[in-house]
Amino acid sequence: AVVSTQSTGDEICVDGFDHFLDMNLLHSNSKLVLLAAGTGITPFYRILLELSSNRIFSSHTCDLFFYNRTQKDILIEDMLSDLTANSKCKISVVNVLSRESWTGLMGHLEKQHLSGCSAESIFLVCGPFQFMELARSVLKEIGVSKQNIIEFKG
Repeated sequence: AVVSTQSTGDEICVDGFDHFLDMNLLHSNSKLVLLAAGTGITPFYRILLELSSNRIFSSHTCDLFFYNRTQKDILIEDMLSDLTANSKCKISVVNVLSRESWTGLMGHLEKQHLSGCSAESIFLVCGPFQFMELARSVLKEIGVSKQNIIEFKG
């Protein structure tokens, strides 16, 4: 992968996603849960921008669970912080690390991480293949119906 050949501080260009997403679907449910791993945050940033700036989403809540190995792997952390601080809807970001001890959530996606989330929420999922498989399994385990899951595939 191109990213693995880069050094700290190098810049890379990332194109936007071309996944069609009907924002009416998101508007119809006031509770959204985004599950991202690593670069899987990419399509969600544009969605979060829309949610945070459009007043039709002002009564919505959105929980982003962002899975990474270490703190240094957390992409666009400052941008997410700014976005949540200035959002028209309630957006929370929960960082989860798998290879570094810290005070936040640790490990891989598991149903306990989503204990505060309703199975009636809309779940958007993006990440590497193994993460996507794990997300499908965990969401099925907590009773989320397939029509409430939107997957973004790389």
